[in-house]
Amino acid sequence: MRARYKTDKPASRLRRRIAGTVAATVSAAALIAGGLAVSGNDTPTAEANPGSLTVFGDSYASNPDFWVTYGLAPDDNYPRTGGCVQSPNNWPRKLAAQTGRALNDWSCNGHTTGDVINRIEAARKAGALNAGTGTVAVAVGMNNYGPWGYFHDGNNFLDPGVVRSTYIRDMHTIANKIRSYAPNANIVMPGMLQISGNSMVCPLNVIPEFPLGIPVPVLGDVERWLQATQRDAAREIGAAFVDVRAASAGHDTCSTPDVERYVAGVVDTTTPNYNFLFHPSDKGSQLIADLIKPHM
Repeated sequence: MRARYKTDKPASRLRRRIAGTVAATVSAAALIAGGLAVSGNDTPTAEANPGSLTVFGDSYASNPDFWVTYGLAPDDNYPRTGGCVQSPNNWPRKLAAQTGRALNDWSCNGHTTGDVINRIEAARKAGALNAGTGTVAVAVGMNNYGPWGYFHDGNNFLDPGVVRSTYIRDMHTIANKIRSYAPNANIVMPGMLQISGNSMVCPLNVIPEFPLGIPVPVLGDVERWLQATQRDAAREIGAAFVDVRAASAGHDTCSTPDVERYVAGVVDTTTPNYNFLFHPSDKGSQLIADLIKPHM
């Protein structure tokens, strides 16, 4: 015991402490390096390869230019997938740019849940759904409550109960297909932007800061029905429901100031930066992208 204490001089103790500190620092650095991937901007991220983003949706997702959509302003360079045109500033492209994900945008004007079931097969064959797919967003439903619900799916769109049950049944089919083709993907269901506020819709927005509205109570009912149906469907299939309608409250077609309106009117000269009448403005599309991002 006495001999051991004789060799334990202050200088020896200092050297051991320094060596221990260095070893602990190296070990901690190794653990951190092993647990994190470092991106190109030197910001640590939890995932080295988060997977691609695939989107199925209706015109609130594709959001193409009105004139291009109807062939009145042909543009061979305009984005399109599987025969459907999509705007270069729609929310799928904004979301992909924000997250650095590779994008497979299969959204299309007029689509219903029935259309998505068929579209999934085309997307799979094109390589848009596979083991490398990280997130699949499915943003449809409003058309189920309108004439397309009959013309595309053969359902009585005038019966909300029929529309609801068909929607939930179709979403089970959609989720099963996605998980069989893209087993590593999480499914996200974004809702709809609020179109009407207090049962008022403003199709005519031509006077600055003075939208001209008319009461359309049934549209408000449909918006609420869809919101509830999407939430319930998401819960049943184990998807993340993004309540876009709640988040966009107060930014509908009748909202002011004009610059904060997320959905344009039909004849509209005051809503900035929109592509298609009665569809999202650029700010509306940005909101949707921002809301989905945390669920990826």
